[in-house]
Amino acid sequence: MNTSINVYEEKPPEKLPMKKKPSVMTARELETYEMLLEAFPKNMWIVLAQVAQSAFIEAPFKRRWEIEKSFVDFLLCNKHGVPVCVIELDDSTHERKRVKEIDGYKDGRFKEAGLPVVRLKEIPKSTIELLREVLGKKVLKTIAE
Repeated sequence: MNTSINVYEEKPPEKLPMKKKPSVMTARELETYEMLLEAFPKNMWIVLAQVAQSAFIEAPFKRRWEIEKSFVDFLLCNKHGVPVCVIELDDSTHERKRVKEIDGYKDGRFKEAGLPVVRLKEIPKSTIELLREVLGKKVLKTIAE
């Protein structure tokens, strides 16, 4: 009795349509991104959006699962592309107990990797200077440690 399957006789799997999203960022993310670009001039800084953690964190093989498929909202790098600070844009969902636990775990991972994390709840346009100051202090503190 032949139990092998001839793949050529089977129907191909149903193709589900792929389509382009209307935008890669929400309106709030885009507004924050534009403010970050204004706050951090491109001749000194690189602001990246929606960056895979595996792009800037090295993990031993047995711990790669911790960063696979995980992204940060924004990554601030110096002009040479060296990661300096993770910036997360938190909305009201980050008040939930489980989300707070996950955020704490992520923050610990960033600290272990030597990267400060700044969690922003909202950024009124009038706070660009404050944003520079807060991120500057956080970054300087980490570099000094």
